[in-house]
Amino acid sequence: MGYEIEHCFKSNVQSDQEEKLRINISSQSYMDDVTRITKNKAQLEQILKIAD
Repeated sequence: MGYEIEHCFKSNVQSDQEEKLRINISSQSYMDDVTRITKNKAQLEQILKIAD
């Protein structure tokens, strides 16, 4: 999963109806010109632990 950002807002100020946006961002890191992209933070931490 990585990180999740969520935001609620009113798209029309004349209405009480709210909209919700949600986005998931995979974890990533950069090492020695290599980009590591994982499905979640735990996987990234495991890769970085092995790299140490």
